[in-house]
Amino acid sequence: MTTKSFCHGGDVWQGENPSDWIDFSANLNPRGAPDRMLREIKKSINEIGFYPDQKMREAKENIADFLGCDISKVLPTNGGIGALQLVVEHERPTKAIIIEPSFAEYKRLALKSGADIVHIPMFQKDEIIWDVDRIKKEIVNKGMIFICSPSNPLGNIVERRILLEILECSEKSGAVVVLDEAFIDYCEENSARDLIDKYSSLVIMGSFTKMFSIPGVRLGYALACENMIKTYEKYMMPWSLSAQAVGASRALPSLKAFANESAGMNRLLRKKLSSDISRLGFTVFDSEANYLLVKINDEAVSLDYIEMKLKEKNVLIRNCSNYECLGDRYFRVGVKSEKENSMLVEYLETILSKPTWRTT
Repeated sequence: MTTKSFCHGGDVWQGENPSDWIDFSANLNPRGAPDRMLREIKKSINEIGFYPDQKMREAKENIADFLGCDISKVLPTNGGIGALQLVVEHERPTKAIIIEPSFAEYKRLALKSGADIVHIPMFQKDEIIWDVDRIKKEIVNKGMIFICSPSNPLGNIVERRILLEILECSEKSGAVVVLDEAFIDYCEENSARDLIDKYSSLVIMGSFTKMFSIPGVRLGYALACENMIKTYEKYMMPWSLSAQAVGASRALPSLKAFANESAGMNRLLRKKLSSDISRLGFTVFDSEANYLLVKINDEAVSLDYIEMKLKEKNVLIRNCSNYECLGDRYFRVGVKSEKENSMLVEYLETILSKPTWRTT
């Protein structure tokens, strides 16, 4: 296990000013945070002289309203990673099954809890292939299965029939299924929120970072059946939400239209960006999220070189060589504004066309 295994995108602090970068390595809404949310965050400055509500009553109500869930099934957390950490540390799985490629923090937290790690690829030879039989064979009592939908960095959705098979097996075996829906706001019709009452083994984690472009606020949630939420709440650290996170939550009930509009805009921008990058000779994989996985097909051009030349233009992409099932031919780009997307395509075209920039 190396530190590179747990690298992430969004490292805009490597220069003097984070705003100097055009950051395609992080998957944030190019519209930025909505004005209503910014106003609520600014107003929350008046509350920093008080301890936040330990029971997070207001945040629960606001999140439940936005998601259309019963408030008893919602637990606000310090970002989506806060939900993940809470569930893993409480459950302490003996075995962790990770569907790959996926978010590196599943492995880090599972190892920290003492779990044996089983990596099961669903991306082989550039095709999505779910080995459901193997997944079911690996499921054990006190085990945990990590599934990301839309997956990161691919952006594909786990099919409902596959998820149901895994859930049925987990219910019988006494395992927990952690379904990461951090990017589900971009394809909400594929959410599994309707299953939390049917399967006590299911825990969904989500985040408001991606849709509302507020990574510095840290506002996420866990969804599960009422009994599981009550249990997790008992083990949660007090004051997990800052005043700013609670403030951001106050805007949520009024932002469904913003989210729906953003998802529609993302579909159009993603389609064009995918087409433009493909035209340059790259392979671009289908995605339901606000990012695209790209494969370099030109053997004369290395990922490190593309990354270096883009950095010279103050552009960041996500090197995916540290993901399981991928290698040093893959990178991920977030879908940004039309202008920024065009700029990226122009830079990539220049890198591919200039012989002096090519490497062996």
